Order: sequence, then structure tokens, then C-alpha cells
Amino acid sequence: MKQAYTIFAQYYDQIMSTVPYCDWVEYLETLLKEINYHPRIILDLACGTGNMTLLLAKRGYKMLGIDGSKEMVKVAQKKAEQKKLDVSFSQGDFRTFQLKEPVDLVISLYDSLNYLLTEEDLELTFKQVNKALNPYAYFIFDMNTVWRLTNIEEGNSMFEGDGYYCFWRDEVDKAGPYWKVYLTFFIENPDGSMWRKDEIHVERAYPITTISKLLVKTGFRVEQVYDAFTLNPGNDKSERIYFVAKKVESVVLD
Repeated sequence: MKQAYTIFAQYYDQIMSTVPYCDWVEYLETLLKEINYHPRIILDLACGTGNMTLLLAKRGYKMLGIDGSKEMVKVAQKKAEQKKLDVSFSQGDFRTFQLKEPVDLVISLYDSLNYLLTEEDLELTFKQVNKALNPYAYFIFDMNTVWRLTNIEEGNSMFEGDGYYCFWRDEVDKAGPYWKVYLTFFIENPDGSMWRKDEIHVERAYPITTISKLLVKTGFRVEQVYDAFTLNPGNDKSERIYFVAKKVESVVLD
């Protein structure tokens, strides 16, 4: 299951300020045009601090957001209130979340599903997504590939901002393959002293064939696998891939 963002949630938007969320929204709408699909209600699963959720809400979609981190959800809710956008955010486990009513589209972006570290957890999540969707609705998500995770350059980075320093260390375990990010925050107190908080985030990559097999098993048809931000087919040498899957049958949850 996705590891909880605690301290990182407070500084996430600053550290990830270069992420081109607007371009991601454009790409998502390009994919929707490719399949000639016009969703009204969208669930952003692993919504984080709500950047994609709120951008889509501005474009007229009715948005719901679920994240595993209550700290991330708090940040997202505050941003929605500041922007006066009517978006429903909640904390939930990807493997067990439930909605009051089904939606037309589920999205999960920025390699969030790579945080599911077993095939069992991935399958359980796909089952819940199936349950959350209207008949013949779509599930669009991205994942880092095995090639990407095994070719990440190990090393250290540092980020700093108003009242904090963050030391970021990348480590790769090719057995999974797993990408491990070790974060060490030093945060300034009002009296000028500093306190330390450590977090570890782990991603696992899966072969395209494994992901496709689990989608079919949980009631989806894989319509296309794209090399991220293009309309070219994704393959084992892609860094990030987008799946476009259509719900073709309902599954019974155990």
C-alpha cells in the first residue's frame, strides 16, 4: 500500500514545483479524445495535494479525490477552499475504498500505483476501481516501468525553502525492482532551532504483461498502452507508460 506522506505533504508542492501538471491535463484530454469519451464525474485516485484534481475541476469536470495520506488530503482541501472549487477529498486505502455512487472515469497519475508493492495489492486496487466505475467506463493510469526503475541514477539531492531543508537519496534494488527514496527533513522551530524527520518511500515496477493480466482478471479490457505523453505504443524500454482500460464486466469482491 502507498506509504503515508507525513512531513513531505507540507512541502510537496514546493519540492515538486517543476512538475508540468497543466501539460498532464492536456495529455489526459488527448487520450479521452482518442477514445471519444466524455466523462462527467472523475475520481482522482492518489490525488496527493490535489493539483491535477483541481485543474480538472476548473475545466468543468465533477471531481472526487482520494489519497492514502490524511496530510495530503488536508492540503488538497485547503487549496480547494482557497480556489472556491467544489471538490470532495477523502482519505482512503486504494485496496478497500468505496464510493457512494459510481463514476465515469478513474485516473491515477504520477506513478502512484507503483507504491503498491505486491501483485495482490495491485489486483485488489483494480477490483475496487472496477467497483467504483459505471458500466463500460474507463480507468486511465500511469506507472513507471521496470526499465525506468532499474536505470534510476542513485545519488543525493537537496531541496530548501522557507524554514526547511530536505535531503533526498535515491537507491535502487533491482530484485523488485524497487526504487527507494530516503527523505530527511530539517525543519525550523519558531525559536530558530531545528528538528529532524525521516521518511522512506518505495516504488515497485511490474512488467507490462503482468499489469495487463491483472486488469483483464479484474474485469477490464486493455484498450491501449501508451509511451507517456505520446500516442506511440508503450514498450519495455519506455520510462513511463499510460494504460487506457475499459470496464467490460463487473467483478465480485471477496
